[in-house]
Amino acid sequence: MCEGTIEFDACFHHEFDEDVVSFESQPKGYKYHFEGKELPYTPDAVITFKDQTKQYIEYKAIRQALKSEFKVRFKARNRAGLCFDELFSK
Repeated sequence: MCEGTIEFDACFHHEFDEDVVSFESQPKGYKYHFEGKELPYTPDAVITFKDQTKQYIEYKAIRQALKSEFKVRFKARNRAGLCFDELFSK
């Protein structure tokens, strides 16, 4: 189930992408550290490709993605996501 219009449109793209094996909306989240706090985060989607790699996806309108606060938080979430992936891929 997709939450917003951008996510809904992306689901159609993933559905017909030959390299995508599966995609899940609102997958299991993880914690990340930002400004001295531990915060929860749930990606918009996780995509599994034919080569079995997985990618977390965050869908945002360009006006939101260009905001400096989003960019800083996104980097912190990305770092935590890489560690999360390493923990659960073993």
